[in-house]
Amino acid sequence: MSQIFQDQVSIQNTNQIPETTILLNGRGEHAIFGVFKEGHIISLISPQSFNIGKRLGNSPDVGQTSSLLSIGDKAASGGIDIIGNNGLSAMSFMGNGTITINDHTNRPRIKLNGENGTIELLANNEVRIRLDSTSGDIELLGADCAEEFEIEGEKSFMPAGSVTIFSDTGGLMLSAKPYDKRVAGIISGAGAYRPGIVLNKGGAPISVGNIKDRLPLALSGRAYCKVDASFGAIEVGDLLTSSATLGHAMKVSDPTKAFG
Repeated sequence: MSQIFQDQVSIQNTNQIPETTILLNGRGEHAIFGVFKEGHIISLISPQSFNIGKRLGNSPDVGQTSSLLSIGDKAASGGIDIIGNNGLSAMSFMGNGTITINDHTNRPRIKLNGENGTIELLANNEVRIRLDSTSGDIELLGADCAEEFEIEGEKSFMPAGSVTIFSDTGGLMLSAKPYDKRVAGIISGAGAYRPGIVLNKGGAPISVGNIKDRLPLALSGRAYCKVDASFGAIEVGDLLTSSATLGHAMKVSDPTKAFG
């Protein structure tokens, strides 16, 4: 069945279940060619964009957001968007030569930039690793090199920046004694500093005593450390050691005790 209205042609297959409609709409800026099924747009071509999808909506207006493939106006920089089942962009091919792969919340996780020749791996919209083809560099945007160690007890009781010691079973536990010769180091990841390299990551914790999990211990680089200045004001260049405050360092006042 065909219907002709002012600036619009509609062709329907009424014998097909579900019903399919082809619509040609010539109304000004919103001129479109659309295919409908069950009252929903499954493909849409307009002067601004080209969309293909299972469920674009029930309106012939331009700008629907649930297409599986979008080219043109809807896509970033006039490029191509591949849309996930949640209606958000899963992958974008942008007009400036950039390819972006997103997670289910539409946050970028992998970005390939053809213009400057970089590959970036992201988390929470922050670049964590960058490969630069121009300089040949692999950039690790974290601040330190760390290694995972088994810990005594639960992670929640050992926040990043805490000073730790080795227990009798070899796991890490919070320091609680001044000048403890068993001091191991600082739990990595406090503040804005995240480890750039984590050694020995992902291994199953050794099942000994109260050891249940693992945490990264800062080996070198930048890492925030919890300190208690009530034992003495701390200045640049001062040595630090464990203190009586749980998981905190203090200024070394007796250097002969600070080396074990």
